[in-house]
Amino acid sequence: MNQEVWCFLVSANKYLDYRTVVAPDFMCKQNYMFVLAQAAGGKITEKDTAYYRKVINSKVGNLTLVFQVVEAMEKDIGISGENILQDSFGRVISLIEGIVFQGEVSATDIVVTLEDFQEVHQQIIEYYQKFWEQSSANPAYSSRPFRLSEKEKEYNGFQLFELDNYIAGIRLEKEPELVGDKQLPKKETSQGKLLKNASQSWEAKINIIRKFSKEINSIAISPNGQEIAIRYGQNQIVIKGVEEKILLSQGEFVGENAPPVVIDSSGKFLATAFIEEFFDDNIIKLWNLNTQESKKLGNHQNGSSNRVQAVVFSPDSEIVISGDNKGNIKLWDAKVGGEITTTNKPILKHDTQIRCMAVDNKNNILASGDKYGKIKIWEIGAIDLTEKRTISTNIRSLNKLVFSPNGEILATVGGYDYTIKLWNTKTGERYDRHERQHLAIVNSVAFSSDGKLIASGDNDGRIKIWTLKSKTAISSIYKEHTKAVTSVVFTPDSKLISGGKDGKLIMWERGAN
Repeated sequence: MNQEVWCFLVSANKYLDYRTVVAPDFMCKQNYMFVLAQAAGGKITEKDTAYYRKVINSKVGNLTLVFQVVEAMEKDIGISGENILQDSFGRVISLIEGIVFQGEVSATDIVVTLEDFQEVHQQIIEYYQKFWEQSSANPAYSSRPFRLSEKEKEYNGFQLFELDNYIAGIRLEKEPELVGDKQLPKKETSQGKLLKNASQSWEAKINIIRKFSKEINSIAISPNGQEIAIRYGQNQIVIKGVEEKILLSQGEFVGENAPPVVIDSSGKFLATAFIEEFFDDNIIKLWNLNTQESKKLGNHQNGSSNRVQAVVFSPDSEIVISGDNKGNIKLWDAKVGGEITTTNKPILKHDTQIRCMAVDNKNNILASGDKYGKIKIWEIGAIDLTEKRTISTNIRSLNKLVFSPNGEILATVGGYDYTIKLWNTKTGERYDRHERQHLAIVNSVAFSSDGKLIASGDNDGRIKIWTLKSKTAISSIYKEHTKAVTSVVFTPDSKLISGGKDGKLIMWERGAN
């Protein structure tokens, strides 16, 4: 077809979440670019495939989008290399790039080829390189119209996967389904009704415990539920009573990535990692929460390419375990400090960067997850780890994993399928085949203390609550967090606490059903 089209790009950089980076000039003039970021997204597209979607009732009229989702590479920002770009949390970044048609265009009338997408990529990439270094929000770059070359429909065209229509101003509850040439089932699209249903299960009597000045990176809660540890910005950790004063404040943390804070099973100690200013050392540090005294346990190999991203306690609180970007796992003596080393033992290591860890306190088991979706299960000994099995999840860039209270299930989130997956820890197989889906990348997941509920938080600021057996969420909470939800944790009495990039620390309570 010989019709005018415009290129667009939705992406993130090392500082900023996903947003419209490039938009058609007619949308920029109306200051109406955000709808592209809302309507375009999904899993990484396979070779010679693309998504097709209509945008209905937008401020600039009806639109038709054809786009791909690809991994952002170093070469896309002018660096020689084949590494995938990551944000400051170590999450893989994708480029959602494609073309915009004005009006509704039938999928059967559209033929796009590799050459078309190469042209789009060439147009948007110079803007992405400018966007890469931005640390504050700026208007989208404007693209001008061009024409797709005339082709016969049989000419080596991309296979288009049709998504359901995006109704401007309404957010759909479920992930858009790929339907090919099948008709989509009707979905509830009333935002008001969705929020009403959600409030029947979880009230937004929402107690905003505190509004921090910077984004919250991680949350941990003591076993008795009386104290919460919050890491926010990139240089602050506080310990706070749920309804009391701030107990601990430290301001010595620097560095791009902020590893999680963890509280031990006794509730007496907190540990995390940070970058020591000027020396660029990856420090592992422990605090006594009663005395507020602290001590350095040791440090990983220094250097900006080897950040520590995961820290946990052993069940008996005797050992702090950490994992870094080189795939190394190290054990630290929590009592006297220093690394625990043993002879004649295999090296504790992944083949790629370790992104998250979890400990099953009941069964003395450690799980470590890496960049390529492999989870290693280790038995925790008195002074070492013994590898038991490997689970291949096929999830690129695991963001979080967590054990159920009885240790029988491991929940994982990350990658571009936007789902929570459950794994049988004994067999390494899927616990069930339910696709517990979000509409955006999921950053955090948590089990309630009785193991009956699962909570998850995503990049759109949405929190979902599931029962262990449910295929769909029993509650979907939206709008209280105005930016990405980075951490969710349950209290011992099954209240839910969430933290986000908007700096809000919120407690949620179950309402009347």
